[in-house]
Amino acid sequence: MKNRFFLFVFIAGLVLNISGYFISDIIKIYIKHPLFLDSTGSIFTGVILGPFMGAVTGFVSNLILGVIHNPVNIPFSIVNAIIGLTAGLIAKRYGFAGIKSILISIILLSVITSLTGAIVAFFVFGGITGAKLDLNIITIMNAGYKLFTSSFIVRLPVNLIDKSISVLIAFFLMRQLKPDNRGYAVKAQ
Repeated sequence: MKNRFFLFVFIAGLVLNISGYFISDIIKIYIKHPLFLDSTGSIFTGVILGPFMGAVTGFVSNLILGVIHNPVNIPFSIVNAIIGLTAGLIAKRYGFAGIKSILISIILLSVITSLTGAIVAFFVFGGITGAKLDLNIITIMNAGYKLFTSSFIVRLPVNLIDKSISVLIAFFLMRQLKPDNRGYAVKAQ
C-alpha cells in the first residue's frame, strides 16, 4: 500500500508540474504576466515524500518538458529540483500545516528560485533565455545594473507571485489527504 501511495504522489507531482507549465502558457496570453507554475508538484511531493523525492520530481518534470516542449527547460531542471528539495526541508523542519510554514516556504522558495534561476540563465544562456522576462532584464541593465543582478531583480517579484500560488495549491492539495498520508507536512513531535 505504501509503495502505491508513494508512486501516486510522485506521478501526481509530475502531472502537477507539467500541467501547471502549460496552464501558465495559457494564462500568459491573457494577463501578460510571466508565471511558471511548473513547481507545484515539486513542492507537493517534497512536503509529502521528503526533500529527495521533491528534488527528483522537479528534475524529472523539467527533463520531460524539455523533451516534449522546449529544450530551454532542461538546464532549469536543477532549479526545480532545488525547489522540491527546499520544500521538503522546510516541511521536515516546520511542517506544512500553518501560516508560519506557508510564509517561510513562499519567501525562501522565491529567493532561492530567483537566485538559482539567475545562475542557470547566466551560465547556460549568457543571462538571456529568450523569454519575455528578458525584456525586463534589459530594462534593469539600462538602469545601470549588471546582468546577473538584473536577472535576479527581475525574477524575484515574478517568483514571489508564482511560488505563492504554487505553495498555496500544494497546501490545499495536501489538506485533502488523510492525516496519515501527509508525510513530512505534519511536523514530527
